[in-house]
Amino acid sequence: MIHRPEQRKLGQGPVAPQVKTELRAYQDQYAAFVPDDRGLISVADVVARLKQALDAGLGLSLVRLGDGEGGCLFAAERARFPALAPYVASACLSIHFGRRVWSDDDLRWAHDDISAAVAESGIVTFARRAFRFPALISGPVQDIRGVVGATWADIWMTHRRSGLQAAIYRDGYLHHDLLPFYPRLVQGRRVVLVGSLGQGLVNRFAAQFAPADVALVPITGQWSNGDDGPPLYPDGLAQAQAGLDALASPGRLVLVAAGLAAKGLCARAARRGAVAIDVGSIMDVWAGRAVRPYHSDDFVERHRL
Repeated sequence: MIHRPEQRKLGQGPVAPQVKTELRAYQDQYAAFVPDDRGLISVADVVARLKQALDAGLGLSLVRLGDGEGGCLFAAERARFPALAPYVASACLSIHFGRRVWSDDDLRWAHDDISAAVAESGIVTFARRAFRFPALISGPVQDIRGVVGATWADIWMTHRRSGLQAAIYRDGYLHHDLLPFYPRLVQGRRVVLVGSLGQGLVNRFAAQFAPADVALVPITGQWSNGDDGPPLYPDGLAQAQAGLDALASPGRLVLVAAGLAAKGLCARAARRGAVAIDVGSIMDVWAGRAVRPYHSDDFVERHRL
């Protein structure tokens, strides 16, 4: 049976007039922006790079950008958008880790953790395909956080891509595009799963993909998906990092489903010689959970373990 958890909503109430004013200014400023999507790698290139690093025992991290990551990176634009930037970044943190008043230190952690992880990555993605940018930036906005986050991720990537060591993929749905390739990446490898779905999923994963062995670093899942418990940030992050440090090593494949915190955890695993993939909601799909609007019942049924 497919489980479709009820999505929790932030319920932030009326949007402050200054946030709306700055949103219009943001749209006006970037309406004509064109993301630089030249020289992107294919999914076959991605798989080849992952296998080469695994075979050679070299550290490599694959991180994906989306609206949440873009929203956290947008926190650094507070000087230009003093109301909009903290509004968007705080909403991103709340969706992942629960509703609370986030401090400047919290917003700085999210920005710096994601930015540093991208800088260290071997493969990174844009948030959306470039042709979607004009409709996102100029269309009617119902989800301020989502629109600013998704568009800013691609603006940010365009501005910084020339200084990155990473190969770049077209959009943040790479974890879905890799679905046909996970079996060959996993079979016979030593694997670490970082996620919230427990030993039952570990057992099904081992039976389906035949790794040499598989270990689990348990975490609390995303708040908006209905997951409860001490939030991964700030409460559980040090414990997750310690668990990962004990397992990540050359030749190991680390599959991370940890939302915004996944980027830094992937970078951490790669520094210890592992190959780390930000698989995100694919781990939910393997567990038979539909946690995204684009997770149809048919899609989950075909890919659940």
